Amino acid sequence: MRDSDTIPFSHLGDNHLSEDIESRPAALEVLNGDQQGTIYTLDRIMMTGGRLPESEIYIEDQQLSRRHFQIVHDGASYYLRDARSTNGTFLNERKLDSDSVLINGDVIRVGKTRIKFISGNDPERAKLDKSVKESTVDKLTGCYTKSYLNVELNRAITRALADQTPLCLMIFAIDNHSGILKEYGDGAAEHLLLEAVKRIKDGGIRADDILARYSDDEFILMLEGAPITRAKEVALRLLSLFENKPIKYVHGDMETTLSIGLADLKPDMQNAIEFFKNADYAMYEAKRESGNNLRIFGVSNFDTDD
Repeated sequence: MRDSDTIPFSHLGDNHLSEDIESRPAALEVLNGDQQGTIYTLDRIMMTGGRLPESEIYIEDQQLSRRHFQIVHDGASYYLRDARSTNGTFLNERKLDSDSVLINGDVIRVGKTRIKFISGNDPERAKLDKSVKESTVDKLTGCYTKSYLNVELNRAITRALADQTPLCLMIFAIDNHSGILKEYGDGAAEHLLLEAVKRIKDGGIRADDILARYSDDEFILMLEGAPITRAKEVALRLLSLFENKPIKYVHGDMETTLSIGLADLKPDMQNAIEFFKNADYAMYEAKRESGNNLRIFGVSNFDTDD
């Protein structure tokens, strides 16, 4: 879990031809940079793009204004509008000086970022529909993917720093996953992960918390608005879901626990990398102590009964 790619998430659509196609909104696809492959569905009358994390079209490019451009839909066509940006909005490399109708395949450039306009009647749209789900939802567990989490975490960090609200990151490993895989095979290991995730979703977290699968047996939980004391309560509750509570399987009970690392966002952190490293380090400390354990980054001699 040492890499930290930031990649796509998505949506789709348009407004011509067949009834199925006509019902879909158009889409934007980011063509370069860290967000390459990200898809944004143009499913509102007006959508704003820029560096502001709350933007419907959020672009991580320091050359953009906070509110840089807008896409306006009048029911028949989509229009590109510059939102009085500092560096301008370009359509097919021509700087906008007024609203311009978007045509399938048009390329918008804002700062260093190039964005393609895709209408609903473009054959490429069907492929995007499939890739949207694949880029946001893990096929096995139904949790979010690493790429989706990376995008959302960066947005959450920006919000938390701007609003001075707490944000905690929890990384946990399903203990004994590799042992189950070795002893019983893929089917048992997959069953272990599915049942573990079900327990966690049903009894350990809020419905709107972002839970992502980060590697084979490691998961990340993002807790917006939760101070470290509250995040610790959540972590202890997750531990209790597995301690002396084996997962049933056709070949017998499977014992498993969690190794949990926890970190809170510090005011001097400007991106997800250090945040990840802190929670990751704490998780490996918990693992080193034979699992079934919680470690909070920066807290020594931590007692789970405190």
